[in-house]
Amino acid sequence: MISRLRQHHPMIDSMSFHSAPCRRHRTSGFTLIEIAIALLVLAVLATFLAIPTGSKIDEEKRIETQKNLETIREALIGFAAINGRLPCPDYRNDPTAAAYGTEDCDTLHIKPNQEGYLPWKTLGMSETDAWGRHRTSASEPRTGDWRYRVERTYADTFDLHFKANLVNTGIAFPDDKIEVYDHQGKPLTANNEYAVFVVYSVGRNSQADGQNSSYESKNANYEWGEPTSTYDDQLISLGRSLLAAKMYAAGKLP
Repeated sequence: MISRLRQHHPMIDSMSFHSAPCRRHRTSGFTLIEIAIALLVLAVLATFLAIPTGSKIDEEKRIETQKNLETIREALIGFAAINGRLPCPDYRNDPTAAAYGTEDCDTLHIKPNQEGYLPWKTLGMSETDAWGRHRTSASEPRTGDWRYRVERTYADTFDLHFKANLVNTGIAFPDDKIEVYDHQGKPLTANNEYAVFVVYSVGRNSQADGQNSSYESKNANYEWGEPTSTYDDQLISLGRSLLAAKMYAAGKLP
């Protein structure tokens, strides 16, 4: 039948001869242009996906660091409830020293207005913030170590009831006025209600920003606020009245 059709209709034979190769060509795969377009689309998508990755990681680290700071605050309050005082900072720099990471009260009394580092071993806390790393030698930079300053009188063995009275009567310790401000310089601590301690992380840039960079002044001013292009520190503090309230709740004050 087919042969007869070809004999009487030569166009049929011609069409079948030329159309078969065309069908094979169309189903053979992607052209070079199609592959190039697909690669270009994938490259653009990869670029857009990579952009938020860094900021997302930073945000996760900020959240982790803030949680650690809140835990540190509770640990400091717990230390005061047990020992009747706040811990001294750690001023040691050699990580191979046995006492590294523990409180150093001798140095606090020699240099009462000098900021130190959180005695993380004493408190059983993490050594650094989310950006930090463990140091193995004194020559390594202190990346991510918790900065810590305490009102020295509260780091001594003291009568908390007497200190609570000082809060109520408004008597200040002139050598240890730990004040906290926002980015605009507005005080976040009231007169005569100074912070008994501050703890902060220097963030991703590994340096103290804003007023936190001038911690060695006699009347210490610290800065707290949301991150900006020039500030990425994270800070917590505690006022005298709140510490007294915590001690009352713990049964340490009459």
